[in-house]
Amino acid sequence: MQQPYDFFSEENSPKWRGLFVPALRKVQRQVHPTLSAKEDALFYIEELILQLLNMLCVAQPRTVQDVEERVQKTFPHPIDKWAIADAQSAIEKRRRRNPLLLPVDKIHPLLKVEVCFDHMLISAKQNWEVLMDMFDQDDIGLSCLGDDGPNTTGEQHYYDLVKAEIAEERQYLRELNLILKVFREPFTSNNKLFTACDIEIIFSNILDIHELTVKILGLMEDTVEMTDESSPHPFVGSCFEDLAEEQVFDPYEVCAQDILSPQFHEHFNNLMSRSPVAFYFQSIAEGFKEAVQYVLPQLLLVPIYHCLHYFELLQVVQVLRLKGAVKGTL
Repeated sequence: MQQPYDFFSEENSPKWRGLFVPALRKVQRQVHPTLSAKEDALFYIEELILQLLNMLCVAQPRTVQDVEERVQKTFPHPIDKWAIADAQSAIEKRRRRNPLLLPVDKIHPLLKVEVCFDHMLISAKQNWEVLMDMFDQDDIGLSCLGDDGPNTTGEQHYYDLVKAEIAEERQYLRELNLILKVFREPFTSNNKLFTACDIEIIFSNILDIHELTVKILGLMEDTVEMTDESSPHPFVGSCFEDLAEEQVFDPYEVCAQDILSPQFHEHFNNLMSRSPVAFYFQSIAEGFKEAVQYVLPQLLLVPIYHCLHYFELLQVVQVLRLKGAVKGTL
């Protein structure tokens, strides 16, 4: 189960501690100018504020309406109405460039980077673990090599395997398009910030891999479509055999060497630490800088894992052939 962001953990507490104290001091002086407050009292109030903030963030709100609904569920009436009204008033003040007591300019970036993207990365990690399970577990192999039911045959297992692999290849192509359209294009469209060398180091030969994937998918679909009705199964293995003879899988070796190299991470981190680069990505869309910084490196590993998937697929097909489930060439 996904764990909520912990404002008070050993790692996160220093990022928030003392953030509200100066503002609380100003509020105290405005409301009760003749009284004074001890420092530890202000820190205690700050902890209460962070607890309330945690209660609002635990539901992972994405819109203003989500936040208002969470406020209404968290605060008793009429405090919920006061809180929403005060928030709307603060927004209006900020639009008019009137100063706010609370350090909004510090709180908002922390919420986006620490809380929102913490949830996003946990979800991405969970999805990534599911993806890894597809490679680590022999699900495909088990479905093909397990005990056959009374109405199933080896040929049927093989045909199901082919259909599943075509669906897998289409999904993989969508992921490659995501890398190219969403992430690579902003790099290539700004030659003042990013050189051709920058793009090559970060994205390696992703264009070659995309082209190869389109070719593999097309060959597999054509093979299935042209399979004679008298044939028990499509010989999609021949697609990989022909491509292997042409050494068209070499781009995967180049990609793995590039993306897994220390030079990639060093260059990527140096690039993302530049202020103009950060400002450029922030100007594209809210949260896009963080997406580039945290999500893109994970997406660039997808081709490497997919190459391993090819090896596993061919091993399963070879076992089917040895068992006699599939006759002749694959």
